[in-house]
Amino acid sequence: LWDAQGWYGGDINRLWIKTEGEGSFGGKFEEAEFQALWGRAISPWWDLQAGARHDIRPGSDRSYGVLGIQGLAPYYFEIDAAAFLSTKGDVTARLEAESPPAEGATARRP
Repeated sequence: LWDAQGWYGGDINRLWIKTEGEGSFGGKFEEAEFQALWGRAISPWWDLQAGARHDIRPGSDRSYGVLGIQGLAPYYFEIDAAAFLSTKGDVTARLEAESPPAEGATARRP
C-alpha cells in the first residue's frame, strides 16, 4: 500500500507527481494510480492543477484528464479536490481533506 506526492519547480509553476496503489513487493500491482499535473499558484496558499491520470487495474487500464485545486484552508486544513474525465467519457470527482493534529496531541512512549 502506498500514497505519495511530490513536486518540482518554483513558487508559481510546479510539476506535481502523485501516486497511490496496492501491491506486493516483487509482484504485480493489484491496482495503481499515477498522476502528472502542472500546477500554477493562484494565491499564496492554493495551486490550480491540470494534467493526466492513469489507472492500472486487473483487466482494465484507464486514462483521464484532470482539473483540480490543492491548498491550505483556514485552520490548516489541507484540501485536494479534482475532477476527472476518462477516455470513455466518464466524469468523476474526488475531495480529500486532512486536518492538523489536535492541540496538545503528542506521541507518547509506552
